[in-house]
Amino acid sequence: MVSMTTQSTDDAGWDVKRRITNLLCQRGMRTLRRVDIEFERGTVTLRGTVGSYYERQLCLACSQHVPGVYKLVDEIKVEWPDNSTDTTATA
Repeated sequence: MVSMTTQSTDDAGWDVKRRITNLLCQRGMRTLRRVDIEFERGTVTLRGTVGSYYERQLCLACSQHVPGVYKLVDEIKVEWPDNSTDTTATA
């Protein structure tokens, strides 16, 4: 599951983080456990890694549509799956 860093300990901060997490879970976000959500004074910071640009955009879009989010800081990195196990040889 998502790590929700407690930069903001007020109820509104936890509510914003919970709403973002719920939106991402509803959309089947597979790499959600590798994304950290921080909320402080209207600013959401997303950190971590995802497996595709689609998942990154999904995180950003879901976060932007939550009431109480006025600024979004994107620190998400995309890590492509390792294809080093390709056994195809070229002659």
